[in-house]
Amino acid sequence: MENFEFIPDISIEKSEDDRLGRIVFAQQLKKSLSNWHEKESLVAALRGKWGEGKTSVLNLVKEQFNSVDDAHKPTIIDFNPWVYSNKNNISNQFYEHIANEIKYESKNYKNSQAAKKLKLYGELLNLTSEQQTINGLISKLPLIFVLFGFSINQILSWINVNISWISIPIYILSIILLLVSLSRVCL
Repeated sequence: MENFEFIPDISIEKSEDDRLGRIVFAQQLKKSLSNWHEKESLVAALRGKWGEGKTSVLNLVKEQFNSVDDAHKPTIIDFNPWVYSNKNNISNQFYEHIANEIKYESKNYKNSQAAKKLKLYGELLNLTSEQQTINGLISKLPLIFVLFGFSINQILSWINVNISWISIPIYILSIILLLVSLSRVCL
């Protein structure tokens, strides 16, 4: 009977744990990223199914960059969106995380200013989504008032209360608000 070696299904952290030869790819990726000197930003994506070794490759690439002298060493920031519970405000959390890491990694004034701008940008993105929600609710208020106005008229007729001096203005206001809300939809 042969002995089997069981390997846990966790990502590797360093090259000496690499049994599948991914270090060669990690070295080539590190070299390619290091040779990028354009003004435009660069986005690199590492795609694969669950369990195919994406995190292991990223760990190997980070290890490669850690072997570079500090003058040429890039700042590597890990951001895991699964960690954050409030998914509605993930963009704000993303920029705040980057800003905090930049501030932590380097104490110079330029990076501190960049961190402040990133935090502000994240807050503005979050504010925009909140403002859109508020505007959406405000735009629906006339329709809500219209429906409320008609229901007040209906309720007054059901309970057989003769308050025509209230129901008529509410009815007229409801029609005006309905026209206003329809004009907003049509524009």
